[in-house]
Amino acid sequence: MSQLSFTNPLLEGLNPEQHDAVATLYGPVLVVAAPGSGKTTVLTRRLAYLIQNGVRPESILAVTFTKKAALEMTGRVAKLVGKETASKITSATFNSLGLKLLEGRYEKLGFTVPKPHLLLESTQRSIFDVLLREHSAEDIRYEDLAAYISWAKSTMTSPSQVKRISADPNEGRMAALYAAYQKRMLKQNLIDFDDQIRLSIDLLQLHDDVRAEIQSQYTHVLVDEYQDTNKAQYTLLRLLAAPQNNLFAVGDDAQGIYGFRAADLDNILSYNRDFPEAKSIFLAKNYRSAPAIVKLANRLIAHNAKQIKKTIEACRTAQGQKVRQVQAPDQFAEAQEVVAQIKELILQGTPPEEIAVLYRTHAQSAIVIEELITHEIPYVVKSSGSFWEQAEIVDMLNFLRLALPKPHPLADVAFENLVRRVGVTKESLAMLKVESEREEISLWEAACRVQRIPLSTLQQRSLVQHAVAMVMGWRKSGMTPPDLTMRILLETGYKRSLEGMKGEKARQKLDMLSTLHEQFKRWNPQSLYELFRQVENQTRPRKTKKTEAVQLLSIHASKGLEWEGVFVIGMEEGTLPYQIAVDEGELPEERRLCYVAITRAKRFLQLSYVRERKRFGQKQTMTPSRFLSEMTAAQPPAP
Repeated sequence: MSQLSFTNPLLEGLNPEQHDAVATLYGPVLVVAAPGSGKTTVLTRRLAYLIQNGVRPESILAVTFTKKAALEMTGRVAKLVGKETASKITSATFNSLGLKLLEGRYEKLGFTVPKPHLLLESTQRSIFDVLLREHSAEDIRYEDLAAYISWAKSTMTSPSQVKRISADPNEGRMAALYAAYQKRMLKQNLIDFDDQIRLSIDLLQLHDDVRAEIQSQYTHVLVDEYQDTNKAQYTLLRLLAAPQNNLFAVGDDAQGIYGFRAADLDNILSYNRDFPEAKSIFLAKNYRSAPAIVKLANRLIAHNAKQIKKTIEACRTAQGQKVRQVQAPDQFAEAQEVVAQIKELILQGTPPEEIAVLYRTHAQSAIVIEELITHEIPYVVKSSGSFWEQAEIVDMLNFLRLALPKPHPLADVAFENLVRRVGVTKESLAMLKVESEREEISLWEAACRVQRIPLSTLQQRSLVQHAVAMVMGWRKSGMTPPDLTMRILLETGYKRSLEGMKGEKARQKLDMLSTLHEQFKRWNPQSLYELFRQVENQTRPRKTKKTEAVQLLSIHASKGLEWEGVFVIGMEEGTLPYQIAVDEGELPEERRLCYVAITRAKRFLQLSYVRERKRFGQKQTMTPSRFLSEMTAAQPPAP
């Protein structure tokens, strides 16, 4: 180690690999940073070190995935070089960077205004509605088309390319809609979220003068979470870093868990192929987790064949470490056991905010939440909102409100949802609303008078009458709330519709509804009023300081975070790994997801699984996750 490392504060306290990463000023560098290896320190000190060694801060571009991460990075650098100097660094997300590059240059790309409007979701939905009608494709869901176009732009797949590479006729229809959407966007001077990156690439590839100007502006490019980049983001980075190729990429292929967002793990795996002269630095020392936890992580990830080979080294002592593997009869018993152990940790002095419960799907959180409420343990659900706020749960509760004998304030919202589901058109619904407003009655009451309303066809009138009859049947059924819930799921076609959809999102919605049904059965309410009192108890606001509460969040949302104690629930085949992901060939990503989960823990880790789960009243025997045996296997997998 040079004498400089003893005198330069920016290099003090660094291990040899961290020192190397900070002090390498030029050329392409790949830093493979294991969990808890101090990568944030490396990134911020390297930014400061570049400036200290004569690189102008205006020439430095630091790219992150979130605005929060960009602000935190700027704040940390400011403490090292001063606020004024740090503010001159371009620290941006990919999308904000795209907007910066495009500013004042849109007309070069065919727009007729200096600054196109950024498309809001509501406006995009309106455009999609028109396109679906024009192309006689109203059977295609708005959400599916939006996801498809976003995927195509993230992977830089044009409509014509889709038609050439896919034999799926439905994908061909999507490609035609995509092409029509792009033409309309350009004509109306609109851009969407994904265009911010796509158009930046077009700008740099099509205009040599602009590319040369921007490349000369940024002589050093740094990017965090490189394993999560998609093809478009990767292409933009390579364009910006050329010709100097001072691209400093930090990431960990073992933590690549965003394939469903079009992240391409090959970007980090092929870094040395893209840059044969690149230096690779491995930050393999883990300062976060106890040795027993690190050992599990090493054993688990070794089963992924396609990876950058590495072994994490634990730097903490084994003092106080505890790893538990727990089997429970069912998901309710699992929640009880988790909360009992949480109470024990709190009694032993672990602050509630230093405890996290992680799960593969949001449906798993509901039962844990109920148990925490029962034991008056403060909690907070991070990132996606609570179980009771999910759209499908809100829909089902509103349908149940329609079945109440007395009108409910949300009845019109629920009934509008219902008539749409049975096939009533927007035009017919609008006529019902006109009648409602004119007569100063509810939408439900207007529907009951549908014979007086001149709807466009007899079929439309019949569909409205069908919806009315359905609700009347619910009100007169005399069924228990759990049985009525199942009847509504079937009669509205809600369950059938989700079962007919492809992909993980639809399956997770079904999991939500199944959990709702099982929870209702467990409560065993004798009336809908009693049911809603139970729901109110679960959803009423509680005075909880987020800094003093147990954290509940999905494994995806936990990335980058850490806690003293971590509970990973649902360690069964079909849950973790998630069955749809396995069916789609994404087992390696599921394994990486489990790796991320266990490496969030510092001292305490509990992995739990159940013998059986109930799904819409049907018992399912569960098998412990293969990841459990992989973690505990003494021998590594054969190469």
